[in-house]
Amino acid sequence: MDATGCEPSELDAAEQRLGLRLPNPLRTLLGIGDGRYDTAGQWWIVWPLEQLVEDNEKNWREGWVDRSLVAFGDDGAGDPFCMYLDGSSDTIVRWSMTEREVFEEYPTLSDFAVTWLAPEGA
Repeated sequence: MDATGCEPSELDAAEQRLGLRLPNPLRTLLGIGDGRYDTAGQWWIVWPLEQLVEDNEKNWREGWVDRSLVAFGDDGAGDPFCMYLDGSSDTIVRWSMTEREVFEEYPTLSDFAVTWLAPEGA
């Protein structure tokens, strides 16, 4: 993870580019660090902010990810971790790029972190 998190102004600019408000748990996560890199597996579990913007623009445009979701990282095999944009919950989902549907859920950022952001795994 980048030692420095994203500044509120950077998050605001990303939101303006995407035309949406990032879910609060995601803003918090990005405020702690601009991405989370798994050195053992060599992939970004949580994408840096610029990649988050670019990948969502592309995935929405090409229909890979439902527009009700914002993707913020992936599982190392290409299936993104996402949050719902409607603010109805803090649930994090793993989205199947082949089936184009949710195939795993984590009720909170803490639940997600225990599985994917544990120090020994990242």
